[in-house]
Amino acid sequence: MFERDLWNPVIRIGFVLTFYVGLSFAILLAVVLRRGFYVDGRAYLSKMIEGTAWRPFVYRVLVPKTAFVVGQIAPLKHQTVHFVERFAKKHSWLLLGKAPVYRFEYFVVVLLMTLCLAASGVVWKHSLSQLYGYSPSLCWVLPVLGLVGLAPILLLYGPYPYDPTTLFCFSLATYALLTTYRKLYYLSFVLAVLNKETALLLPFMFWFAFARGTPRRQLLGETALQLAVWGVWRYYLLRFYGSNAGVNMEFHLFDYNLPFFTDFGLKHVRFGLVIAAALLLISYRWRQKPVVLRTLFALSCVFLLPLYVMFAWIDEFRGLLELYPLVFLLSAPSLIAALEGVSQKTPLARSDSVNV
Repeated sequence: MFERDLWNPVIRIGFVLTFYVGLSFAILLAVVLRRGFYVDGRAYLSKMIEGTAWRPFVYRVLVPKTAFVVGQIAPLKHQTVHFVERFAKKHSWLLLGKAPVYRFEYFVVVLLMTLCLAASGVVWKHSLSQLYGYSPSLCWVLPVLGLVGLAPILLLYGPYPYDPTTLFCFSLATYALLTTYRKLYYLSFVLAVLNKETALLLPFMFWFAFARGTPRRQLLGETALQLAVWGVWRYYLLRFYGSNAGVNMEFHLFDYNLPFFTDFGLKHVRFGLVIAAALLLISYRWRQKPVVLRTLFALSCVFLLPLYVMFAWIDEFRGLLELYPLVFLLSAPSLIAALEGVSQKTPLARSDSVNV
């Protein structure tokens, strides 16, 4: 009886994790079949590994450099490539790419992207449990909807190698901030800094989340240290890759974003539907949701949205993956109401849930 009680949860969790990985892998394969990876010639994986990609893409080093290091130390590199070729046959390009030099590295990137998507789902599960106190089954089911919701974004606009890691880093940071888990937060912060310049948002979120219970001088010192780490790393990248083609920051306010609102077409309908759906999901029972979650979301929007309008394409929502974990967590009660059809019977939060 004891062994059965022990192994049944393990088997269930193993099945769910396998499903998460399989779903994430299916999403990425659908992207490859739809448009392929790295369709932007300025950010081909081979160029990002070599450090010859255009700025600002070359600055996002976490995934390509990790793949390169793994490729240098992996003992069965060639055997792995041959196995994938025999297993997938004419479809091996889905996992190995088409560039002959970095086939193994391409495979590592696909694995990293898959694992980051699946790991984001796992982090969301624990965040839901912490915030709302939902049953374990419900906390495992809801992230599936979150992962499925990513599919249209990635199918339409990408992904680039650093997109799933952006999602994972900010999902992990959000959980760490909600639980005031310092060590986990600093891990997510370091990964986010290596991954993308939008890690600059995290110190400001850290200030709010840890303000209560942390001495003022310590809080100021930790926040300043994070900003210094971000600044030093950014300065190094600008110096090291300063001669690469491109610009340090792409500015799209005048060449795309403002003209976007002077025209009308299918992409405008899609843009309006996405915004309306997000607002509807987020606003449902807004005042009853944990204050810490609402405040982190508002703070992130104040910081990130102006930068998004100026430096990203306004309808390329993959540029807002940093916000996706917060949007998903705020949307959870709406998703449950839609699934159950009886929102009044859905408990929003435990009496002892995080609501500071």
